Amino acid sequence: MVKALHPEMTGLKEEDIKLVTLNAVIINGQYNDLALLVEDKLIIFVEAQSTWSINVLVRILLYLSATYHDYIIENELNVYGSKKMNIPEPEFYVVYTGNRRIEKDIISLRQDFWHNPDAKLELIVRVINSENKNDIIGQYIIFTHVLDEQIKIHGRTKEAAENTISIC
Repeated sequence: MVKALHPEMTGLKEEDIKLVTLNAVIINGQYNDLALLVEDKLIIFVEAQSTWSINVLVRILLYLSATYHDYIIENELNVYGSKKMNIPEPEFYVVYTGNRRIEKDIISLRQDFWHNPDAKLELIVRVINSENKNDIIGQYIIFTHVLDEQIKIHGRTKEAAENTISIC
């Protein structure tokens, strides 16, 4: 996945990437889909959505906060100290697999929630919704579209699953 998002990051090894996905962010037990720490410099948050909701922006903001909290504790950083902490830069992605046409490649708190370019808080998320046989994210989108079609034809059956695998 990192290669698909950052093809310029050559030479990464498995040990350079750490899974930092959350398991229970808020009281009702929600969790984020995927978060990867790359070389202790970059946290990549990826959310998959089959039903579109602009509220993903707020969820990602909560995930970011909880992930930084965990990172700070794990690395014994001092948020109250005068020395600047070194924390990884975040990047945010939504992989949208639904049927609704999403025209935007980017969504943001300033534009989509507050409609205020001067708002004091911003969070920008790249929306990925294109089928692409050449990378794992595009292949995932193709797979989900084929699966949706097979479920429409056969229902949630073994036959739908087998056909999806055969087609893909």
